[in-house]
Amino acid sequence: MLGYIIKLGSLSILATVSQLILPKGKMKSTCKVVFSLILISSIISSIDVLDLEFKYHDSESKQYIANLSSVSQIKDLKIDLLEADCINQLSKNGINNAQVSIVSSDNLSSIEHVEINLKNAVIDENFSHININVKAKEIIMSHLNFEGEIIIYE
Repeated sequence: MLGYIIKLGSLSILATVSQLILPKGKMKSTCKVVFSLILISSIISSIDVLDLEFKYHDSESKQYIANLSSVSQIKDLKIDLLEADCINQLSKNGINNAQVSIVSSDNLSSIEHVEINLKNAVIDENFSHININVKAKEIIMSHLNFEGEIIIYE
């Protein structure tokens, strides 16, 4: 955090000094644009991508996420992690070999619908009394805090 503040402070001071030294004209306005872009890029690059509520915090995931270069990669990774987490929740509740696909909008904020493929699903002996369709839907809805459309394939 301290390094982040020092980095922004140094860039701000450098931009201010350059504005005082440079003469009026195109060169000064060009330098304003360049320093603005540098400052914005340093702010964006310092944002911790893990604050997007990922549930996986091991060091390999942190390194991989830190190296992501585009929003679409971040979105795809978040969806992949959520899908894997949903499959894990289904397994914990006795539904194995299910497949989950999350379809979301262009931004990261909303899920359009969830598809659960139960064609190859196997119910554990301890959970043989459950209705697999109802239980899978309940698990996904509560785990994702999602009340939208859930499509189940049998």
